[in-house]
Amino acid sequence: MDEKPMKENLSFLLPGIVSEKDYQSVRLFYGRDLGGKAFFDWKHFQDVDCGQVPKKQIYRYQQQQRIKGIVISSCYTFYFNQQQRRAVVIGDLGIEDTLKSTNIVKQLVLSGHQQPSDIIICHSDHRKIAIYKKIFDKCTDTNNLIIPFLDVVIESQATAACYQAVAPQHFAEVSFHNNLGRRKDNHYFNYLQQHPLYTGFHFIRNKDFYCVIGMREEYAEIVELSSTSNEIYHWAIAATLNFHARCKILVPQARLEYLIKESSKLISQKDLNLLISSYPNQALDFDPDHLWISRLERR
Repeated sequence: MDEKPMKENLSFLLPGIVSEKDYQSVRLFYGRDLGGKAFFDWKHFQDVDCGQVPKKQIYRYQQQQRIKGIVISSCYTFYFNQQQRRAVVIGDLGIEDTLKSTNIVKQLVLSGHQQPSDIIICHSDHRKIAIYKKIFDKCTDTNNLIIPFLDVVIESQATAACYQAVAPQHFAEVSFHNNLGRRKDNHYFNYLQQHPLYTGFHFIRNKDFYCVIGMREEYAEIVELSSTSNEIYHWAIAATLNFHARCKILVPQARLEYLIKESSKLISQKDLNLLISSYPNQALDFDPDHLWISRLERR
């Protein structure tokens, strides 16, 4: 696939290979643990994409042999409504607090944008995602759209929903609709189950609804949904009551009030915006309010 032209001729940082030492830089720049070393190793050194190792590139900004900024981009084969796309996910973007240069932020973001792809994806809070979009709008030829979500923890007052357990290997046979992410094959689910921050997983169904629930001490999290209707959200939330009193789920911001209104108590919420960038001749046809992003794609 051909490289896409940038609007500006910028001196990009050179790509490198992700190493274990980069964990300390990411942790320092973010000012928190971000899941620990085991999580960093899992998502960068055990990652799979249709049975293959995805192409990962790291860009480091250095001054006097010290790393002061970092970004990692990962290239995957994404599927959306039976369409195959090559997607670059930009993540682990951070800079040292002493750096005040907006140009360095721009250079790092655009470096992560460089891998040949059909779409570029990144996630962040309201403030940062607006900056990333502004950079893309000015410096690339992509169409850029921010889709707002909320990562919420709730206590549901509903009656626990019925479900049937499904063997994990059979989930690769399920059809996922309005799901932006990698192909749901056995490699994908085997990798998911090695996630070090969950104590276990439940693969469940009810008629045509399918869901994967990841267990944590604090809650049961919905990490995969087979579609994005209001009915499946309500069923999945109620189904988690079979495993934990609290449920964590990502929901479209526009539908939050409807999905949790009288049946749930909101414990916490965190904005998590999706920035999706596509080239004019490769635009995805989707409804932003009916889009699911699995836990693996939000890493």
